[in-house]
Amino acid sequence: MPADRDGTMALLSVSTGCFRTHDYDAITQWLTMTSADAIEVIIYNDYAYRMGHVRERFQGIGRRISAVHSPKQIQTFLSTPGEEWRGEELLRNSVELARDLGSPMVVVHPWDGRRASLDLDAIGATLVQCAEHADDLGITLSLEALPSRHDRPSRMLEYLLSFSDTFTYTLDFEYAKIYEMFDELLAFSERLSNVHLRDFDGRWLIEGRRSYVRPFLGKVDFEALIGEIKATGYDGPYVLEAPYLTIGELETVLAQFRQFIR
Repeated sequence: MPADRDGTMALLSVSTGCFRTHDYDAITQWLTMTSADAIEVIIYNDYAYRMGHVRERFQGIGRRISAVHSPKQIQTFLSTPGEEWRGEELLRNSVELARDLGSPMVVVHPWDGRRASLDLDAIGATLVQCAEHADDLGITLSLEALPSRHDRPSRMLEYLLSFSDTFTYTLDFEYAKIYEMFDELLAFSERLSNVHLRDFDGRWLIEGRRSYVRPFLGKVDFEALIGEIKATGYDGPYVLEAPYLTIGELETVLAQFRQFIR
């Protein structure tokens, strides 16, 4: 199902990943202090089997939830022969959480980028089963184009999208910059449903730890690329994802992106 193009104003959303903690109690307090239109709720791996806790914290928060980001460990299960059922179970539970929170979309990492050999047919078949459940509940699955050792992510994503007309995708600016595949992803922009706003400065790791670069601190030309996205008619969420030290810093960046997307 192609992403909606109904002419509504795009949402500027913040992810729970904008805060340097997995403490949902603290996160929900800080989220209410932002001017964001909506939030994207990440289900951290340590809550994958405690989604009831996530539900309790975010129900009635008073903000639109643009998407639920399913646990990242799903990518490992989907990529491991014989373990696909575990990924399917977690993804189904994520879909049900999205329904309960009033969110229309679940973001999923469809493959483990560390694997040099992947069975995309098996992954696609599992995702189709989840998509049928999601469709019954009025939820869209959005597949994120992740880095991969198996093949070029844009080709992998395009192949998986062919498994179901209901699949949409998430474009992450960091990953698109790493592979210089922005134009390749926009080639099927009618399926675009979600945009993650992260930068890239040429470093994947800093002192052995994963680097998440905040917008305007790297090499991405956000204004130009968002202009290209807008030209496709996209009017879905734009989501800040990198961690910020203060609400003030986050608000400054939100104000900048409002000028770009509206």
